[in-house]
Amino acid sequence: MAVRPTDDEGVARALREAGDEGRTVLVEGGGTKPGFGLPVADDPLVLETGGLTRAVALEPGDFVCVAQAGMRLADLQAALAADAGHRQRLMLDPPHGLAQTLGGIVSTNASGPLRHRYGAPRDLVLGARFVTGDGTVAKTGGRVVKNVAGYDLSRLLCGSLGSLAVITELTFKLHPVPPSACTVVVEDLTADGAGALAARLRTASLTASAIEALWPERIVAIRLESSEQALAAQVEALVALAPGARRLGSAEAVAMWEGVSRRPWHGEGVVAGVGVPPARVGRLLALAEAASATVGLRLALGVGELRLDAGADGIATLRAAVETLGGQLALRRAPAALQALAYGDRDPVALDLMRAVKQRLDPGAVLPSRLFAPADDLVAA
Repeated sequence: MAVRPTDDEGVARALREAGDEGRTVLVEGGGTKPGFGLPVADDPLVLETGGLTRAVALEPGDFVCVAQAGMRLADLQAALAADAGHRQRLMLDPPHGLAQTLGGIVSTNASGPLRHRYGAPRDLVLGARFVTGDGTVAKTGGRVVKNVAGYDLSRLLCGSLGSLAVITELTFKLHPVPPSACTVVVEDLTADGAGALAARLRTASLTASAIEALWPERIVAIRLESSEQALAAQVEALVALAPGARRLGSAEAVAMWEGVSRRPWHGEGVVAGVGVPPARVGRLLALAEAASATVGLRLALGVGELRLDAGADGIATLRAAVETLGGQLALRRAPAALQALAYGDRDPVALDLMRAVKQRLDPGAVLPSRLFAPADDLVAA
């Protein structure tokens, strides 16, 4: 069964009725990331957010917009672009493209190369309206950039995979569209060379919006955004940091960035999210090279995705190696037989915190818990 409510009360009613019937409710947005998180065991009621697609408020004077969670990223960007006088946009480029819904992006905390400068969804969400598992309608945050009142529940919802509440509306921080942009690539790098370049770039005076390592191609791509005059000076400084760097033509740059954030997801194999301390990105690339993995890595941050053809033993070995670097690896796409490895061994402290939060927001376990353990474990007495 599936329901498609058009307002908060419709969402609340569906959750209350499901709770009374002892049913689980699975939230579905654009359907672009069905493999994220642990699978739902029973036959759930599917709550589609496709009825929540309205742009509630566009407030360019405050660099803020408010939109319902079922709105596609493409539609929001088009609405913002229509206001040519302000030239603002939501600086998100998640790997599954513009067809994703805003709620889906936030609930998976999905981001791409622009995370280098603008952050992940949790850094751009100012507030949210949501419905808890027992049907309570609530809100958190506000419509201003500087808002510190109360608990920051909107960040708690980021990456929760719909386990805690159903997001119905989101308030985002916007940014101006830069006047000019260019892309510089550094090619034929070794893993150690990429690590050394990352160290130099972290302290360089550059207005880079993205610094992406593409492996096994051994390329680092840097997207610079500023005025045309400033870009020329920055390209010159970048060539001094990395001799042999070259500036791409406009068409070549556009074509490259269109595929960068999606590249680990193209082709067969397991896709994992990975993160290490920035000082160890060279060693991470060496590990990925040894595992024959395809990597898209935000080089200066040490976070990204990789795709590899490996079974349980290979994944466990790579995860252990990443953890020795002080990092983490979590599966994003994998066959059902490997889903138990999705989030690694359970951290007892994290699990206790999850139990407490889950119990408070969804006491009846109406929403499936998809992060660490089945709902009945997370709601243990």
